[in-house]
Amino acid sequence: MVARFMLVVVLVASIWPFVGSRDAYACSCAAFDTQELVAMAEFVVLGTVVQVDLADDQDLNVFPYEYNVKVAVNEYLKGSGPDQFVVQDFSLQGSACSPFDPDPLDQEFLLFLNDRQGHLRTSTCAGSGRVGDSERAQQRIAEIREIVGQQEQPGETPVLTATPGTPQLPGETPALTATPDAPQLPATGSGSSNDPLIPMATAIAAVIGLLGAGLLLGVRRLRSS
Repeated sequence: MVARFMLVVVLVASIWPFVGSRDAYACSCAAFDTQELVAMAEFVVLGTVVQVDLADDQDLNVFPYEYNVKVAVNEYLKGSGPDQFVVQDFSLQGSACSPFDPDPLDQEFLLFLNDRQGHLRTSTCAGSGRVGDSERAQQRIAEIREIVGQQEQPGETPVLTATPGTPQLPGETPALTATPDAPQLPATGSGSSNDPLIPMATAIAAVIGLLGAGLLLGVRRLRSS
């Protein structure tokens, strides 16, 4: 009985690295209607992803990874600014909170953006997501146009500037900082992965499995002696 219990413990421990991997992380968001999402965002943009880069100083041993997602603007629904900008994304590979996961290149997105210390950020919890052929997305876009048209007065539209290195002061226009060019990554897919955490988890599982087998063999010898 003891031997069977120990075997179950070892088997559960050996598969835990895979069950608890980042691909299984879920994103839990509070429910907001379109008017609330627009009110919480500094900028609302329809744009197409044209480039995805891993940040230059990214340590591959530290997760989540930092990505720079370059977006070509199709339309500013709230605010105004340059034709292209970069969104800082920390969850492109694996987290359900990233609106860009997976394969965002050449895809159109509805983005609710906020400036965070000189970096533009968003998430699915902020309301961002792919447009595609979704009727719900088209309905939300129409709602946003109506909401913004009712709320904004001349001279009150926030402006997204492309001035690199501009210090941010309280109450000033959010500034979009320039992002150094980084080697372009291939689009992420369902094939092989270069993630260093996966082989590490595999090695740990193998070691735990071997230890469990040795433990089970020792218990059997004690019972037979």
